[in-house]
Amino acid sequence: MASFRERVPESRIHLVVDATVADFSQVSETVSSVLNQFSSAAKVTLFIKEAGTKERLFISFPELDSALFNIVHSVFGAARALGEATRFQLAKTEYILFLKAGDVLNRYAITAFEHSIESGKYPDALYSDVTTIVDDIPVVECRPEFCPDYLYEYNYLPSSICFKSDLVQGLILPDVECAEGVEAINHALAILLSSCPNVNIKHIPYTLLEHITRVTPERPVSQLARQSLKLIGAERGFKIREGVSKETLCVQWEMDGFQPLVSIIIPTRDQVDLLRQCIESILEKSSYQNIEILLVNNNSEEIETYDYFSLLADDSRIKIIDYPYEFNYSAINNFAVTKASGDFIALVNNDIEVISADWLETLISQCARPEVGCVGAKLYYPDDTCQHGGVVIGYGGVAGHAHKNFERSSKGYMCRLITTQNFTAVTAACLMIRKETFLKVGGLDEENLTVAFNDIDLCLKVHTLGLRNIWTPHAELYHHESVSRGSDRKGAARIRFMNEIKYMKKRWNTHEFKDPAYNENLTLSREDFALKTY
Repeated sequence: MASFRERVPESRIHLVVDATVADFSQVSETVSSVLNQFSSAAKVTLFIKEAGTKERLFISFPELDSALFNIVHSVFGAARALGEATRFQLAKTEYILFLKAGDVLNRYAITAFEHSIESGKYPDALYSDVTTIVDDIPVVECRPEFCPDYLYEYNYLPSSICFKSDLVQGLILPDVECAEGVEAINHALAILLSSCPNVNIKHIPYTLLEHITRVTPERPVSQLARQSLKLIGAERGFKIREGVSKETLCVQWEMDGFQPLVSIIIPTRDQVDLLRQCIESILEKSSYQNIEILLVNNNSEEIETYDYFSLLADDSRIKIIDYPYEFNYSAINNFAVTKASGDFIALVNNDIEVISADWLETLISQCARPEVGCVGAKLYYPDDTCQHGGVVIGYGGVAGHAHKNFERSSKGYMCRLITTQNFTAVTAACLMIRKETFLKVGGLDEENLTVAFNDIDLCLKVHTLGLRNIWTPHAELYHHESVSRGSDRKGAARIRFMNEIKYMKKRWNTHEFKDPAYNENLTLSREDFALKTY
């Protein structure tokens, strides 16, 4: 029989397999999937602990080529053994893909990685989607494009990620004595790599790896990841604390006494009970106090409203500004920004109610980062279901809120409801942006988007500057959605709304937009991260 080397050409990908804590059937599954690759023959280093495993492999797979399969008996723990693999002397154009025994490569996995390496002009790393099969039920992880903020708080890249060898050799993994394996190594390397200047990490939106298990795998934060984040945090100015789940962390960007004035802009028209609830929650519940509230009165008519304005007039933190023209959300906010004294602008609806005392500190600490544009908060309906978990471009042909109506206690898809992450857009019901950035992109579009989608347009304009938009679950507020404004479904309002949809499709091609924060294999017909059906 022809050897594996004689059948197919060598690949530029070096597979490193952790088989130190696996049974032989798992090792066999992985080796079989490597031998079954469609085109290229990947070089393999297989770490084992049981001395008899090597002999059993060559008996089970007589086609194994010892020139390509390097089976190493390791007396070290998996983390140390795999860490040694990062120092392999490989060519600059070669890549390392870490696998754990039991991982099964798609027949075209190596081919897909090779093609993406060449078409992507040799990225620093690249990764695919994966499937975990739990008791014969497939669970697909459709990953977003590279999302460093998400990576810091949750290991969404535990497997199926290739690292360029010359970069990996330059990364120094923390010396952690623990029984951590492939998932920890991948997470730590991705974290360290993300801190490199101009890093280029590509995503392949196909499932190239499967892992079969009897129980739903847990993914607790590894010590390698914690130590890697501490190293980067010391350089970049953040600390880590425990997240709401053992699978997640919370990254806190340090303010070091930074106390900028925040101008909170609240458009309003009557509905005084809602407005009072909003204002009082900001003043009484917020721990951050260097604020000014610009209350923009848009043609209020009720006596109760003006009575309340009179009460607020004695508070030096509140300025009441009249905007005596037809309702135009974009124009109202643009007008207010010209009156704002703060370097940071918080756009807040009058139907918002504060939950987290440190909501402003959380938003400021993210917004102050030079690479960040808009920052959005986690919003709930009054019944404690999710109203806003970030915005996905393409929902309904334009945009919609991720995880809408999920329970407050839900982790969401791949822990995305409990971790800070990059989104292309966030809602202006509660949005922070530097005043400089707001003015640079021309503010909100008061000509074409008077009511709907102006916040999405704003975020997309900011996104084109090369800035990241951030959604954080660590700033929580209630949103009594659009109670004060009414419906877009009747009469002239419907006509206006349909024109705004038309404009967004023309301006941003939202109906065909591939949102990097989402995944093209997920549905756009619902907001629940379900798989697309064809």
